[in-house]
Amino acid sequence: MTKDNSQTPSHRPLAGPAAANVAIVIVALVATFLLSLASYRFERDRWTSELEQQAQPWIAAVEIGIQHNLKAAEVIGNILRHSPETPAERFSGMAPLILESYPEMMGLAWAPRVTDNETHLIDAAPVKAGDTNWSNGTGQEHTFVVTEVAPTWLRPSLIGLQPASAPAYRDTLRTALDQRATAASGKLVTDHKTNGVGFALLQPVYRTNQPQDDAFGAVVISYDSERFLKQFFAGLPPKFIPHLFDVTDATTPLYSETGIREWQNRSSQSSLISYLKGYDHVSTRLEVAGRQWELILTPTNRIETQGSHAVSLGVLLVGAVLSLALGGYLSSQRRRFASALAGSEHSRRYDEQSSSLSQDVAEQHQQLENLQRKEARLRALVNDAPDIIVRTSAYDGRILDISPATVDILGYEPDELIGRSYFDFLHPGEVFRHKRAQDHARNHPGIYSGSYRARDNSGRFIWLDTLSRVVIDPRLGKSTTSSL
Repeated sequence: MTKDNSQTPSHRPLAGPAAANVAIVIVALVATFLLSLASYRFERDRWTSELEQQAQPWIAAVEIGIQHNLKAAEVIGNILRHSPETPAERFSGMAPLILESYPEMMGLAWAPRVTDNETHLIDAAPVKAGDTNWSNGTGQEHTFVVTEVAPTWLRPSLIGLQPASAPAYRDTLRTALDQRATAASGKLVTDHKTNGVGFALLQPVYRTNQPQDDAFGAVVISYDSERFLKQFFAGLPPKFIPHLFDVTDATTPLYSETGIREWQNRSSQSSLISYLKGYDHVSTRLEVAGRQWELILTPTNRIETQGSHAVSLGVLLVGAVLSLALGGYLSSQRRRFASALAGSEHSRRYDEQSSSLSQDVAEQHQQLENLQRKEARLRALVNDAPDIIVRTSAYDGRILDISPATVDILGYEPDELIGRSYFDFLHPGEVFRHKRAQDHARNHPGIYSGSYRARDNSGRFIWLDTLSRVVIDPRLGKSTTSSL
């Protein structure tokens, strides 16, 4: 029984520290993961915020473009629907034709003719703003006025103008334009002076009273799509265009109704930011509504690399600190456990010594508390006494301790008197007599009483009755006088 009891205390403490070690390891791993996650999210948010900030000019340019797009569509649509010189139904079928555009074609004039309730395309030829005459290729000239409608860099979608006959007009016009595009494109590209897209309406002028036969309407579309797209998307791959604008080629309107709605609910803007994250460098200059816009994105790979380095460094430092702390703790625990398992006899002696030391410390602590209580009681008696209690040196009369009663009797604070000789306060006529009495009392210890005159704080001398006793200070081996 004795042997088992001696081994039980040495093995019992192992379960607690072992569980604590496991808990510390788990906490360290969780803390490392959380710190790494926080560092990664911080870098990711900072990186995304930087991209969003740099892309703001580009986004602002797109917003202005959308506004111009809708404005141009509204203006042209109103003119087509409410022309004062021609019935609205004559121009309603022309709306889809405005949507047609071809690369490297500066402008197109076209005129439909209605015969036997069937519409035929007379001809199509390139024109430019400022022209006042146009020949349809048959020698017949039409006079018209070129009116600037809304210069813009976007293709109008003419929302709301989609007549049922749109497919027939579109197919007829495309066939005619394809036949003339090759011959006209070289000169038109050379004469192209503007960036982006401009729209003008050619209002018809009637020379006869038969508008049914001679009515002529024309629209000029100034649109260098290839040059415009190269300028607008410089630095971006072609596949980015359908990603944001939902277009497949240069002949499709840049902004459809769906594209505008997506941009307005910010889904396309988010796609823009996400898409730009994958490129090292983007530098694009735009001209929108007469304003210069510039987009320069810093290399995102460098930003991402910096973020990765920051995350890696943070994880490394945290892991190193936690590993060192955990290793030191486990090492100290191992040494302590090894020492505890060295032998039951060592543990028993250690326990006995610890118990004895604890008991001695407790006793000394109790004695100290008793002394402190006694000192507090004596100090309370001295401080509350109405008479002056003073302890002086029996050799030079230097005041060692004195009670607070000096304030009421002599007008001095205790700190003002401690360290000074009480002979300094005696009447000059009594100093010699008092020194002789002190020498006698020092050689013949006992209790002595007497009266003498002392000077108070105001300079007056008052009579004091004293009761003194000479004692030997055990620490110094010198005599001191206690007086009351």
